[in-house]
Amino acid sequence: MLSFAEIVGDLANHDLDVFSFTASDLDQLRALDHPVLLDVEAADGVRRVVALRSLGADEAELEGVVASGPVRVSIDELNRYWLGDAHLVWRDFEPLPGTLD
Repeated sequence: MLSFAEIVGDLANHDLDVFSFTASDLDQLRALDHPVLLDVEAADGVRRVVALRSLGADEAELEGVVASGPVRVSIDELNRYWLGDAHLVWRDFEPLPGTLD
């Protein structure tokens, strides 16, 4: 598994940026309606980053939990392991200057 710093570095190599934020609950992520990276405490107690691919009413699809591919977990299970931090991956498709005149 890659560390968060390695993930951010790899994304930067593909001209992608990461905006990190703390969400109060999963409803904020539902409103965002965009895949995000989540900080979770894995079953072994280690903090890891997984990709939230989709978020339904009863379950979520995560990538990066197991090497074999995406897994579906219940919302209750996601809430139990999610630490509240999220990271939005985006591309600056229209660079703006530091100040607008």
